[in-house]
Amino acid sequence: MKITFGQQTTKVKQLADLISQEISMGTYKSDSALPSINQLSRNYHVSRDTVFKAFIDLKDRGMIDSTPGKGYYVTNKLKNILLLLDEYSQFKYSLYNSFIKKLSIIKWTCFSTNIMKDCSTPLSANHREDTTNIS
Repeated sequence: MKITFGQQTTKVKQLADLISQEISMGTYKSDSALPSINQLSRNYHVSRDTVFKAFIDLKDRGMIDSTPGKGYYVTNKLKNILLLLDEYSQFKYSLYNSFIKKLSIIKWTCFSTNIMKDCSTPLSANHREDTTNIS
């Protein structure tokens, strides 16, 4: 995947977010090895230290782990959160979006008045996603 680093945040954070996204999308499967620091450094044209710091960030999030001499691999820790809302309000959208930003590796399902939907992406207060009735 090609990445263009912007100035809104550090390269370390942007690289960690990209790898996190690739893990969430299934590019890297649970318990599978990640590419080496040298390989990622070459692929994304960043220093080895940047990749290493991105891996530390991902370890802190619980997404990856390492074994000395074997490298880094995707952990098999799936987290689920159930968010129950009686109806959406501006506060609830704000709360929901802050969860999504902080916990990007979590698969969300929202239930709201007999409606179930995937809530994996941030929403705006005016946005209404397609929903599936669960009655």
